Amino acid sequence: MRLNAGWSKVVDLGLHTMFIGEIVGMVADSEFLSPNQLPDIEKVRPMLWGSFGSVAYYNIGHKLGDAFSVGNELQRSQTRKSV
Repeated sequence: MRLNAGWSKVVDLGLHTMFIGEIVGMVADSEFLSPNQLPDIEKVRPMLWGSFGSVAYYNIGHKLGDAFSVGNELQRSQTRKSV
């Protein structure tokens, strides 16, 4: 999978420079797409840089739950604890 980005802003941070961009396009092999032709996070398996002390690369783990339902359940459990 490839994301095409354009530069929006360059910020001088002293010892470092932060480049802020905007994704303007995407190309992906069909093996990385879901049945509805969108990128499938479990098939793409992106790699992330964990700076700020960790100085390591990470991947994204397994699905934790469906959007909104996980937060709703957490909110319900916290409400039950405070009663």
